[in-house]
This record gives sequence, C-alpha cells and structure tokens, in this order.
Amino acid sequence: MKKLNLKQLLSVSLTLFAIFFGAGNMIFPPAMGQLAGSNFAPALAGFVTTDAGIAILGMIAVVLVGSSMSDLGSLVSKKFALYLSVGIYLLIGPLFAMPRTGSASFELTLLPYIPQEYTWVFSLLFTGCFFALTYYLSSNPSKVVDVVGQYMTPILLLSILVIFLGCLFTEPVDTAAISYGTLGAPQQDYSSIPFFKGMMEGYLALDGPAGLAFAIIVINALKGYGVQDKKGIVKYSVFCGIGAALFLSVVYFMLSYAGAITATSFSNGGALLHALTTSLFGPVGGLILGLAVLMACLTTSIGLTTSFADYFTELLPSVSYKKIAAAVCLFSFVISNVGLSQLIRQQPHTYPNQSRDHPAQPQSVQGQIFFRPLGEHEGNPGGVQSVDEGGEKRHHHTAHIHHASVCDVGFKEGQHDQHHAHGVDHHQNGQREPVWPLNYQKS
Repeated sequence: MKKLNLKQLLSVSLTLFAIFFGAGNMIFPPAMGQLAGSNFAPALAGFVTTDAGIAILGMIAVVLVGSSMSDLGSLVSKKFALYLSVGIYLLIGPLFAMPRTGSASFELTLLPYIPQEYTWVFSLLFTGCFFALTYYLSSNPSKVVDVVGQYMTPILLLSILVIFLGCLFTEPVDTAAISYGTLGAPQQDYSSIPFFKGMMEGYLALDGPAGLAFAIIVINALKGYGVQDKKGIVKYSVFCGIGAALFLSVVYFMLSYAGAITATSFSNGGALLHALTTSLFGPVGGLILGLAVLMACLTTSIGLTTSFADYFTELLPSVSYKKIAAAVCLFSFVISNVGLSQLIRQQPHTYPNQSRDHPAQPQSVQGQIFFRPLGEHEGNPGGVQSVDEGGEKRHHHTAHIHHASVCDVGFKEGQHDQHHAHGVDHHQNGQREPVWPLNYQKS
C-alpha cells in the first residue's frame, strides 16, 4: 500500500477544508456567536457536530461504498440514487450555494468601496471575473489540490488568524458603526438550548450534502498521489477528513468569538465582520477581510464546479466536462447578482423542503458506515436479513428513508412553538411561516 507523507496529507486536508469553507461558513458563525453570547461555546459545539460532522461522515460513506454519491444512493435503488444525486448537486451548485459564493465575495470585498449608484455595474463585472476564474481553475480537476491546498488555503487561514488575533490583542474602541463588550446575554433559543440551536444551524448550512459531492475530489487527489488500493483510499480519506474537521472547528471558533464580543446588531454576519475588521485595523481591515472572503468563496466555488461537472459528465456522457463547467458557472453568475441579503432571505423558504429531504442523506450515511459491515449479503449490499413468522427470509435495507417529515414531529395543528424547530414557525391559525435564520430580519 502506498504511504503518504505528512505534507501530502496536509495538502489534501487543507483542500477539503477550503472547499467546505465557503460563503455561509464565513458569515454564519459571527452572527451565531453574537446571538449566543456567553453560550457561544456550546452553540459552536452543536454547529460543528452537524456541519463538519455530517459532512465528513458523508464523504467517508461514499469512499466506503465506491467513488460517487450515486454509489451510496444505489444501496437503496437506482432511481433513488439519481434523485438524491441530482437534487443535492443542484442545491449545492447553481441553485443556491454557488451563486452565494459570488455575491458574498462581491459584497464583502468590493461593495463597501464603490458608489451606490454603480453597484449593479460593479456587481456584474466582479462576479463575471469571479466565475471566469472559477471556470479556469476548475478546467483541470487533477490540479485542484495543488491550486487550492498549497496556495489559496494558507492565505485564507492566515487572513482569518489575523482577524482573530486582532480581537484578542487589539483594544477595541466603540465607534458609530460598531460597539463592543464582554460576552453578552444569550438571545432567543441560545439562552435555553444553545447546543441544539447550534446543531440546527449547522444542519442547515448545506455542508452535509456537500460531503457526498466532494468525496470524488479526495479520491482523485489520493489516486494522484499514487494511492490506488481501496484500503489505502479509505484509510487516508478518514485521516484527511479528520484533519479538515479540525481546521473547520478552529476557524469556526475564531469567527464565532469575534461575533460574541460585539454588541451592535447587523443585517448579516458579513456586515458584522466588515464593521469589526474596519474598527480593529482601519482601512487595511477591509482588505484583510476581503482577501479572506475571496479565498473562502473561490475555493468552494472551484470545488463545487469540479464535483458538479464530474457527476453530470458521467450522467450525460455526450456533453463534455468543460461545457458543463462553463454552463454552471454562467448560470451561477446570473443568479449571484440577486445579492447576498436576498439569497440569505430566500434560504428559509428552502428550509421546509431541506428539512424533509436532507434526512435522506444522514440516514444513508448511517446505514453505510454503521450497518453495512454487520449484515451485508449477496444481492443485498448494506442490508440485513430477518425471518418473518412464516419462516420466509426478508431483506431490510439499512439505508431506509423515512417518508414522514421531520418538520411535523412534535407539533399539533394550531400549536405555536417558541423554538421554531426545523426553520418553521407555527402560529395559532395553523399557518407556517419561515423563520429567518440567526439575526436576519424579515422585510
């Protein structure tokens, strides 16, 4: 079995961290930290559990069963594999996550420095260049680890570290834009159930489905380093997954702590970070934040484009990889010009569907990782056998998907629940309205 050295393992781990760490991962933790206040540590633990935890387990599950999300879904049926794969790739690709990388990088990198009347023009120019660069860097999938892991990720980590050290060692001064204080009193559900509220936010951060999609990038990287046997690929995928989870946890701590020491409310976590860095470092602070956001968004955009194009090239062999990559970048460019706040405000409308559909992924992952080794039988991979009362053998699939909506668990018609479980607010008239995540306000 080919052995990898520490530098190679670190390179793949950093690449995996960087493609997971995108726009939402940059702007959600500071807002969560501000709302959680003195309870930001248990909230952060919950966030990491369902964000990095499900994502890494998803990647490992795919590696255990094959090389793609379809291989995992095929344990249920071929039709389910198709629906699961297409649905997740569209969700984390052109329909939401990819456009958000473009809009977030524009609004945090360039928007604060341009006249308001020219916003639309600069948005088109910036996102056009952003997705053109994404396409160029994604055009050779075998070089993704070299570009992302060795060059872009260290810049991202260094930028975030500078912001965190500024929070620790720079004496904060209240300004008209931002005020500081000690860790404040927890707000909303963070006062009573901080860990579980953090779990919900991490669950809805879309990194769980991304873990299934990004498995192919890790597999290709390991094969590029000469690891060809199944045992070696599984072993090093686990090591790299744990490394990526550790990097994510440390960065989430830095960002949530930065939000926890602030007292001024903002429309979103991006605005909070911009006010914070400008207050700490002056005009240079905006450049530091802009660089961090640009690297975070660009690395994720590259990972999403690569995995999306890889999958649909297999699904549509008559269409080339580069044509699919170009199409997804062009579509994301158009959607990204809706704007960051609008994309975030549209996200709650996807929560009920995501809360219904997203459990299919963790249950499939659970079935593959924990049950397949215990009861795999010929013709029934990942399943177990039992005998009914008549003595007939029956096959039960461990990746069984429940059809009941998790949104409906624990609610009665007309019941109002203060915890807004699973992103839905139940009012006295029985109507459901989306709950705006974190501190985003409904207009």
